[in-house]
Amino acid sequence: MAPPWLPVAPVTSTGAESADMSLPRGAPESETAGPAVSVRIRYGGPRRLVNREVTSMPDHRRADARRNYARILAVAEEEVAAHGAAASLEQIARVAGVGSATVRRHLPTRRALLEAVSQKRVEALCVRAAELESGSDSRRALLDWLSDVVSYAASARGLAAALAYDGDGAGSAHENACSTALEEAAEPLLRRAARDGAVAADVTATDLITLIVGIVLATEHCPDPAVRAARLFGLAASGLSPQR
Repeated sequence: MAPPWLPVAPVTSTGAESADMSLPRGAPESETAGPAVSVRIRYGGPRRLVNREVTSMPDHRRADARRNYARILAVAEEEVAAHGAAASLEQIARVAGVGSATVRRHLPTRRALLEAVSQKRVEALCVRAAELESGSDSRRALLDWLSDVVSYAASARGLAAALAYDGDGAGSAHENACSTALEEAAEPLLRRAARDGAVAADVTATDLITLIVGIVLATEHCPDPAVRAARLFGLAASGLSPQR
């Protein structure tokens, strides 16, 4: 099960949206956009805020777009929970009662879909990392946080896929907002543990997130994926200590 402090309600915020929210010429009158206004939003945990540019509508059209997006995102969360990274954008459109083109305006890629439904979870994990920084045992604090990431990624389908490097285009490793936010959140815990000699000095936050992604994806179809993932992470964690 996911840690009790993590959110489980469907995401209805537009905070992770990075797509162009303006509507094309010829859309129904209720959704036709006026002159586009460029704004910037911030995405990530308390230690990582990634600027994303979106295009908003004038006030008299914005409400319809927000209602559409909230409905699309609520349905998307349910579909990803049921089908993981294989969730169908077309099925999301059908259940949400909107056109496929409307869904793709808001969620143009599978990466955008997974990041959107994972935003609140990633933010909660970032907050959790900050809370653990004051712990007296630096190794325990790091491992507790990593265990929380494993537990939540194993119980919330789609999160591991959102964190995975997909190799889609140059520089895509640096455009994964979910992974970047968690790596930034892990850095203080990792640096303190390394400084205390509790973790090997050459271990990186990217190593740790990649390890978790691999474990979660490998155990996704096990009878009890959360238990299996936790066991494998425990075995891996025993190798994080410096060699004596």
